Amino acid sequence: MGGEKSIKLSELARQSENEIIKLDNLALPFRDNSLDAVLSISVVHHLATTDRRVCALRELARVLRVGGRLVITVWAMEQAHR
Repeated sequence: MGGEKSIKLSELARQSENEIIKLDNLALPFRDNSLDAVLSISVVHHLATTDRRVCALRELARVLRVGGRLVITVWAMEQAHR
């Protein structure tokens, strides 16, 4: 299962018969400790403030089971225009 906030990108991913849901990293629609693995690719650096970034990271940790795997990638945490 994958999650994507962009409707356009979600529609592209569905064309490959993948299960995609629209979600918001600040309020994930999963129960606490319910996922064995979480992958967050190029998301965190798009959040404008440190508070929003921390909130998103807490959400990822909240849904992850004890002993689960979390992989996060960011392109540019410190961008010149911020």
